[in-house]
Amino acid sequence: NSLAKANQKLTKADLTQLGKEVAYCFYSELVTRYCAKGPLFNKVIAYLKSDALLVSENFKHQFDDLEVRRAEINPAVKSILSRLRGACGDRIHESMGIDTGTKKEALPLLWLRLCKGYDVPFTTKRAYRVAVLRWIAADVSVRQKDGKPTGKFWKTVDATIENLQKRQDQQPEEIKKQLQQIFDADKRKYGTWNDAELVKGGSKEIALKSALSSV
Repeated sequence: NSLAKANQKLTKADLTQLGKEVAYCFYSELVTRYCAKGPLFNKVIAYLKSDALLVSENFKHQFDDLEVRRAEINPAVKSILSRLRGACGDRIHESMGIDTGTKKEALPLLWLRLCKGYDVPFTTKRAYRVAVLRWIAADVSVRQKDGKPTGKFWKTVDATIENLQKRQDQQPEEIKKQLQQIFDADKRKYGTWNDAELVKGGSKEIALKSALSSV
């Protein structure tokens, strides 16, 4: 009946909280590939499945109904991921002071703009990942100056992250050193700041790692 149909729909509050949980995954250093055809969607679904109550009780009821999940939740997650990808690329580009009328932004300010309204914790590892994304953008632009997207940024990101992670298994100390160099260079180039602005992630980070590694 119509009442049952109305109850199946995600509420506005559900969508807002869902956006926060998807962003929590997207802005994690645990992401291996960002492109739409990669495993990120399935990883986000695995994370939501591990604790759907993170969104709401209503969301959990819907998530447990496979039909509703296919019809409503999956498209919503894909749409949020697409929006995050677009916004992340744009904000990184804007933070580099390339376009007319833009200035270089230190990492905490970029983070605030990336995660505005999403409440994602600014942890050390998450900060390092954003520094890596901006380091890649300096080599392969997100957009042309004052212009359109190059269409190459996210493909390059995925290839670079994959390469870093392969090397991480073989040369962990070398990769740790390289990430520190990228992080320090970001401060020199875009603005220095105090590491005291970084926070600890807590038990939620452990739950995220467990869920993302299960896919």
